[in-house]
Amino acid sequence: MNIAPPPESFVQAALCENENCRRSFVPRKGNGGGVQRFCSAKCRKSSQRPPDAGPTLEQPKPAPSPKDVHDFDWNKDSDSIVLHHQPSVAIYWNGSGGLTIRQERAWDQEEDTIIVVSVDNVMTFIDKLTDIVGIPSLP
Repeated sequence: MNIAPPPESFVQAALCENENCRRSFVPRKGNGGGVQRFCSAKCRKSSQRPPDAGPTLEQPKPAPSPKDVHDFDWNKDSDSIVLHHQPSVAIYWNGSGGLTIRQERAWDQEEDTIIVVSVDNVMTFIDKLTDIVGIPSLP
């Protein structure tokens, strides 16, 4: 399968790693350093912690669990389930320049589910998707 590269006009956004910001931004190119992780120098500086600050995450409390491994019930202990069945999903540029989202067919289906978004609508699609999951829109 030949997968076409993304159109040159399509720019991939990143998410600022400053936990107080989390805005989308377009990383600068050709900076000669590592990957740009923050949207601005202000966010980079405000996210730095003193070396002796210790971990930022609290230790989680152990979750209640069944007394015996054999007592687990997939229906009654659903609070413990963190990964549910999920068909594989592929995203790639098709030969016509459209963004293709393809989900692997289930055992009882004859074909994969395929969604194609034209290159003209990719940014609108991504903007709506990020709005739905709570990621702020690009300024």
